[in-house]
Amino acid sequence: MGDPKLQTSAPDDDIAKMTQCDAALTEHPAAHSSDVFRIDGLNVAYGNRPALRDVNLSVRCQRITAIVGPSGCGKSTFLCVLNRLTDLIPGCQVSGRVRLEGEDILSREYDVFVLRRRVGMVFQKPNPFALSIRRNLALPLKEHRVAANEIDGIIELSLRDVGLWDEVKDRLDQSALELSGGQQQRLCIARALALQPEVILFDEPCSALDPLAGSVVEDLIRELQERITVLIVTHNLAQARRIADDVAVFWHGDGTGTVIECGSAADVFESPTSEITAAYVAGARG
Repeated sequence: MGDPKLQTSAPDDDIAKMTQCDAALTEHPAAHSSDVFRIDGLNVAYGNRPALRDVNLSVRCQRITAIVGPSGCGKSTFLCVLNRLTDLIPGCQVSGRVRLEGEDILSREYDVFVLRRRVGMVFQKPNPFALSIRRNLALPLKEHRVAANEIDGIIELSLRDVGLWDEVKDRLDQSALELSGGQQQRLCIARALALQPEVILFDEPCSALDPLAGSVVEDLIRELQERITVLIVTHNLAQARRIADDVAVFWHGDGTGTVIECGSAADVFESPTSEITAAYVAGARG
């Protein structure tokens, strides 16, 4: 095998390892009973352009799984599949099986409205609605038919969960756009939490924040792990080392994103089996 620094795509040995990734994340004694997501043979294409190929992965309950890899290898696309935001992209084709606690969410019979309540998402750039702080949280609750007499209590609880209540309780009817970037991102997390999801998907949630605001969000993600399963896309390997329990490494295989290695964070960072992963986590690739 050539010098991994000179490789431009995943070599055959590393591509073969993606078939082992499902086992790598399920060696925990209670793995099968504690898997939240099981992804088998996932392929995604935008028109004639493949984005992901043959992704196999298991995500364990109440753990933080970091999705890492270079830009353009399908990490954000993978997250979008998990709550079917790909349905909203014209020409996007998805095949394979994605099971959420045993139910195939790609099935036509699966209720997407229910899925997006069970699986929330927080994006790279804070995206509060151009509404008041209160209405940012009340709107999704009303959409999901939460009883009107429960909404105020859920709003307060959600804002407390992200450490925002004391900062905004006297200005709930002011525009959410007046908040700082870090406060806006915590509001978006509170909005996701208000629906009591089982999983939250984070797509580089700290990349648009200053280091102090980013550390607040990191601490919050660690706290959420006690009751919610977290998947986080990050280009920040130091962040993945700090907060992740499990890691999946995505890479370019013949120009298409795939998983070349996955396992516990300790194994991936300290004793990777793929030469590409070893070079990547050492800072020599990516």
